[in-house]
Amino acid sequence: MSLQDLDKYYNELDHSSPPTIRRLYPLFPHVVVNNEFFSIQVEFQLGTYLLWRVTLVGEKGSQFAAYVKAVRKQQYSLDMHQFLAESGYAPKIFATSESGGWFFVYMECLDNHLMLHHVTAELHDKQEQKSLIAQIKKVIEHLHNSEYVHGDLREGNILVCQLSDHEKFDIKLIDFEWSGKVGSAHYPHFMNHASIEWSDGVGDGKLVTKEHDIDMFERTCRICNL
Repeated sequence: MSLQDLDKYYNELDHSSPPTIRRLYPLFPHVVVNNEFFSIQVEFQLGTYLLWRVTLVGEKGSQFAAYVKAVRKQQYSLDMHQFLAESGYAPKIFATSESGGWFFVYMECLDNHLMLHHVTAELHDKQEQKSLIAQIKKVIEHLHNSEYVHGDLREGNILVCQLSDHEKFDIKLIDFEWSGKVGSAHYPHFMNHASIEWSDGVGDGKLVTKEHDIDMFERTCRICNL
């Protein structure tokens, strides 16, 4: 009887083209930065990611650009992001806010930084490549020495800016949904196993380990021809 009811329901549906629905940006709450209230002007969304380029407009007339990342609070390691930001290894956090069950992280724009694979595509000097690898490893070691793990050290989550001394680079890690303290950080369920080759032992809902981070970075280096 239930199947018959479902058949009747779908047979009676209007199958004409649905109306075009304009996608709306989320309503970002006002935030406080350095004791000043700022409203949020959305500039654009980065692809389909829950990441927006915005302008923060202060009540005293000041304004500056920022990125806003929307996450579920329990799925984001704000502690690790803040830890790395204080060390200069992640975008600075200006403010955070919550609305409608979402957690928003307002962070600095890194306009001079590129994803790792975009940098390495133009990096042909062997010494520069060795220097870049060493500096990224230094960031990972800093992370692990404080008993944190990242969980997703693919090329898109490592941002690089080559400095005027071409053998020196500014490294920033991003995306901390799978990150956290050793023994508590877990991979998500329903991971992409079709197009991504993960390290041995990585699996849906399993613990993230330092060994996974190291192995994933080595795989990333191979993908980026480092």
